Amino acid sequence: MQLLHDTKSFAKQYLSVWLLAFSILASCSDDKTNSNPEPVRSLDIRTTEGGLRYMHCESMPGPKPEPYQCVLMDIQFLAPNGEIIFTTYSIGGALSEPIGQRLIPGGAPGDVIEALRLLSAGDSMVIYQPAAIALPDKEVRPKTIKDTDEIRMCLRVHKIMSFEAFVAFDKQRKEVKTASHHEREPEIIRKNVVINELQDSVFELPNNLFFMIQREGKGPFAQDGDSIIMHYNTRLLNGLTIDDSQKMQGKPFGFVFDRTNPKRGLIPAWETIFSSILNKGAVGVFWAPSHLCFGSSRKQNLGEYQSLQFQFFILDIVPKDKIKSYKKNYANMDGLLEPEKAAK
Repeated sequence: MQLLHDTKSFAKQYLSVWLLAFSILASCSDDKTNSNPEPVRSLDIRTTEGGLRYMHCESMPGPKPEPYQCVLMDIQFLAPNGEIIFTTYSIGGALSEPIGQRLIPGGAPGDVIEALRLLSAGDSMVIYQPAAIALPDKEVRPKTIKDTDEIRMCLRVHKIMSFEAFVAFDKQRKEVKTASHHEREPEIIRKNVVINELQDSVFELPNNLFFMIQREGKGPFAQDGDSIIMHYNTRLLNGLTIDDSQKMQGKPFGFVFDRTNPKRGLIPAWETIFSSILNKGAVGVFWAPSHLCFGSSRKQNLGEYQSLQFQFFILDIVPKDKIKSYKKNYANMDGLLEPEKAAK
């Protein structure tokens, strides 16, 4: 394994940086319960019974977490060269959004929970693990990092709390953030519309969905159970493409429009768009704040609270009683019209 050497000189190289960072963040925190006692500091790299290597940088007096309790903490994942892979701290500031880890008994030997059991509120720790264990999903780590490279997880504990208390805390935190984004995001979209001189062409609905019709369609709108065949692309407000049916799938995209079935996962913006704005042959651009998209959820390459821009080319709307014969005629969907032809 390509692991870094277990020496005190290596430990000192990174410990001083992290102790400084943790002390700055601690001074900016609203939690003053552990501000008086002096922490016990250590440069020793130790190993748990299960084989997990860790350095307990700062240790505060106080109770350790019990089974099934949650450790509320800030965390950073560092690459072998010191670059940040993931952090709960805001870049360039001391604000943070800590995460909670529940201590479920019976984990595998060397599991991170072994180290978390040693922590009290106010403690900081560095945990060393191969990338294959620390970040098993290769899509969330730089491509240059191999499975055997060592990842450093730098932790700072805010509180030890019951699972029920954490759920209540996290719910309240999301409600506050959602309310804030619900107010700010539409204003950001309005400013973008003005900057791009589209105010004469863009309409805003009461739910803060913005749209511009580039080409009118004809015929009825989709009813629940109908299938919509289209090309579409999804972008962030900065223009970054998230999804494009023509470039990524290479053929039209079809789905069943059904507002009655939660399993379909139809976001509110799409419910409005296909039920009352776009019909067959229509082309339009839409800007939707996060409360009409995925809200606080993270979806693949999308972060939480993301406003999105959609562009749709509606090729066809197929009634649910005709979809079988439609699929037979267009088995591979390649025989459908291109967006430009469909919009005529």
